[in-house]
Amino acid sequence: MRIGIIPIDTDIDRIEYSKTYIELMYEVIISRSLSSLDALPPQELSKINGTDDKGNFVKTSGFIKDLNTYYCSGKFPKELFEAWDIYKGKHGAITCQNQRPNIYPEEQIYLVYEQEYGGQAFERYRFASKYEILSFLYQLSVALCRKEIIYNFEHRDLHMGNVLIKKVPHDTTILYEGSGKLENITILSFGIQISIIDFSFSRMTIGKNYF
Repeated sequence: MRIGIIPIDTDIDRIEYSKTYIELMYEVIISRSLSSLDALPPQELSKINGTDDKGNFVKTSGFIKDLNTYYCSGKFPKELFEAWDIYKGKHGAITCQNQRPNIYPEEQIYLVYEQEYGGQAFERYRFASKYEILSFLYQLSVALCRKEIIYNFEHRDLHMGNVLIKKVPHDTTILYEGSGKLENITILSFGIQISIIDFSFSRMTIGKNYF
C-alpha cells in the first residue's frame, strides 16, 4: 500500500508550497476518476462521455489505483517522523525534497490517501534488460495516449519520480481494452508494470465537467 499525507492551507512562511482545498479537490477527483472509470462497463462509460464521437471506449492500465481518501487533523505521530528521517537518511535531500513535518502545528489539517502499492520510482529503478525498457516505454505511451483520446487527459508533471515500477511475474501480460479503432492492445510486461502517480497539475474532461 502507498500512503500520502498532504498539509492543507497552511500559512507557515517556511512552507514552499501549500495546497488549497480547491486544488486538492480537483486532484482527488481526477485520481479517483482514473481509478474508477476503468471499472465501468462500456454502456456506463457512454453515459459520462467515456467514449469518443464514434462510441469507442478504452480501459487503460498504467494509473495508480485509489483505495481511500481522508481528511484529518492533529499531532503528527512520532512513528511517521521516524519513517521520514529514515527515508531522508537513506535517499538524501535531493530525493526527499519535502520539509520535515515537525514544522506543522498540532491543529494542522491534512489530506491522507491510500493507494495500491505501485513499486519504486522510475528515477531509482535499474532496468534488468532492454526488454524491460521497451515494455516500460510501451506501457507509458499507451496509457497516456488512450486517456488523452477519450478524456483529454494531460498529466502536466510527468517527471521520473511520478512513474512507479513494480515487479510482476515475467510472463504477465497487460491488457488495454478498447473498441473500434481503439482496439484491444496486449503488452508483454517482461516482469515490470508501471503506475503513473501525482495528479496535482493534471487536467481531464469527464462528461461536461472539466477538471
